[in-house]
Amino acid sequence: MYTIKLDVNDTIYDKVMFFLKNIPIKNLEVKKVDDIQTQKKDDIVSFFRSSPLSDIQLEREPELYSDRVTF
Repeated sequence: MYTIKLDVNDTIYDKVMFFLKNIPIKNLEVKKVDDIQTQKKDDIVSFFRSSPLSDIQLEREPELYSDRVTF
């Protein structure tokens, strides 16, 4: 399968999409991707929210200490 990227002007966008939607879609997949980039913020909260590690869940078993700790 091949990938073709088209940068289409607003004036012909409707015509191109009409054409793509009307050809046989047996071996075709049409995806619309907007190139609008989100504004990047320089604060620490935005950094951690956009981190690829934000979906990781860390879990641990509760630990009970029965020994006395002496210093």
